[in-house]
Amino acid sequence: MAERNDITEIRERVDMLELVGAKVQLKRSGKNWKGICPFHTEKTPSFYVYPESGNYVCFSCGEKGDAFTWLQKTEGMDFPDALEQLAARAGVTLQRGTVRDPGRDEERERVFAVNEEAATFFASVLLSGTAGEAGRRYVAERGLTRETVERFALGFAPDSWDALLKHLVSRGHREELLAEAGLLTERDDGRRYDRFRGRLIFPIRNRDGKIVGFGGRALGDARPKYLNTAQTTVFDKSANLYAIDLAKEAIRKADTAVIVEGYVDAIMAHQVGHANVVASMGTALTEAQVGLLKRLTARIVLALDSDAAGQAAMLRGIETMRGALDYDEVAVVDPRQLVRFEKKLNTEILVLTLPEGKDPDEFLRARPGDWPALVGGAEPLLDFVMRAVVGGLDLSDPKAKSGAVGQLAPLIRELPDNIQQAHYTGLLARMLHLGEEVIASEIRRLGLVRPARGAGSGLSRGVPGGSDAAPAQPAPQAPSREDHLLSLLLTNPDAAHDVAAEIAPDDFTDAADRALWAATLPAISADPRLRTDDLLTTIGDPSLRESAEKLVAISVERLGSFPGPVRQEIRDTLKLLRQEANKAQIGRLQTAIGEAAQEGDAETVRALMAQLPPLYERLRSFDPPRSPYFRDTRTVVEKR
Repeated sequence: MAERNDITEIRERVDMLELVGAKVQLKRSGKNWKGICPFHTEKTPSFYVYPESGNYVCFSCGEKGDAFTWLQKTEGMDFPDALEQLAARAGVTLQRGTVRDPGRDEERERVFAVNEEAATFFASVLLSGTAGEAGRRYVAERGLTRETVERFALGFAPDSWDALLKHLVSRGHREELLAEAGLLTERDDGRRYDRFRGRLIFPIRNRDGKIVGFGGRALGDARPKYLNTAQTTVFDKSANLYAIDLAKEAIRKADTAVIVEGYVDAIMAHQVGHANVVASMGTALTEAQVGLLKRLTARIVLALDSDAAGQAAMLRGIETMRGALDYDEVAVVDPRQLVRFEKKLNTEILVLTLPEGKDPDEFLRARPGDWPALVGGAEPLLDFVMRAVVGGLDLSDPKAKSGAVGQLAPLIRELPDNIQQAHYTGLLARMLHLGEEVIASEIRRLGLVRPARGAGSGLSRGVPGGSDAAPAQPAPQAPSREDHLLSLLLTNPDAAHDVAAEIAPDDFTDAADRALWAATLPAISADPRLRTDDLLTTIGDPSLRESAEKLVAISVERLGSFPGPVRQEIRDTLKLLRQEANKAQIGRLQTAIGEAAQEGDAETVRALMAQLPPLYERLRSFDPPRSPYFRDTRTVVEKR
């Protein structure tokens, strides 16, 4: 469903640490973060935020949810308002069928339209205007053809305070709109002037091809060298990748995305035939940028500039990148018999280091035919990071060695099988001039590497034992258990009426499902003779109604079924949902206990341990009743 895709993308892009951290002081606890719960009074932190999954939970009062729930409960928003705010925060353009504010939509469309007109103005100056002579010389010096200039809609901003302002106002646009689009800058006295002056202009498009902003490169001594559109309703530099609109199909086809730093680096790659290249626009990689790519491929190559600054910038983004990638969750039993859910990376990250003194643009211009081999020879991320961390280390300093192990262990931990973990443990031992057992023992002591059961739940492309064959087309995705439950409720309102009081909003963990149940509950509860078609007409929100219609299609053959069996199926499905949620909460709590124990935080361990017994008691309540005819394991245990 279109709206569910948007919700998923928003959930992937939103930084939960930033969102929650605005109200709660958080402290790192292993991979996760903890703080004092904002929903009840407590002294010992029992509130945890999980950045990788985008969720939070309080093990004391039971409050839990995602970014949508957070805004609904802390700001008093309804779901449509939370969706709108988080979409704007994440830089997501909501697709047809989602909950939208018509006024906000119109505002965004006006910004897109004025950006297109500004791009046309800049392009005309570069291609034929007398004011664009400096820009034409620059693109010629960089080896860019006219075809490339036109394909990327490059332009030039005249060295004038109001050339663009006058042009767009003459076309009927208000100054206020130009300011909202980030095309103007306002003085202290309220007067406005062109933001881009005397610069080569790079229009920045989102993945749908709409111009969201501009990058401008100074050709003289002006500072800064690069200037971007300020953040607007449609533009957030950290949430966009340059050339993503032109690269997305090539990335899918090659099953590889190459990330370079600069605009011209990406443009030159496309010009010489390597279209699976995008640019991070000079910033360290962000979670939102990685989120744009992981929907296209599970193989990402970072093309570093040869200078130290370029490599340092890429290193700064590696931690963010790791947090945004896809992982498999593997259950692991540690020596204390606590169950943990380890995250195993199922994305291949490689690093391409260019020859000394070369930038991607320079290499591509000089040796375009060698680029595929250079990309093919990119080294695994962990090899690069290990060299970077250990390279400048004083090997006579034991504290420095210990720090290096602590810094590299999380990366080793995320490798998808024991063979790779053993390989890199040995490599790190050789680099630090220490025994392998010493390194392995220290990593285990830190609790950062634990034996995986089996070979892991999934191998990334290029991993020994994996396959380089083209992946099979995925089978149609079965509806989730939540969707199945909702489809039963919608197609059988008479049965739903009988069990409605038993279903709580928190039984639905998906924000869209929760909103849909809230929208249909009043009508279901009020009329035991309600028909499905009449129920759908009571849903006022168009996007929720569309969701309901698609859910009805899942169980359309159940329309008119006898209510008795359907009631039982609804209750059975609800029980399974609650059992799964209970098990997940136990797993998260055990992970939090283990991390607190590693930190020596005895008070937190005691507080969290106190939350386990009721969860285990609740888990036992989901067991089937004892049989009067056969003994089961519970009978045997009790007699002993």
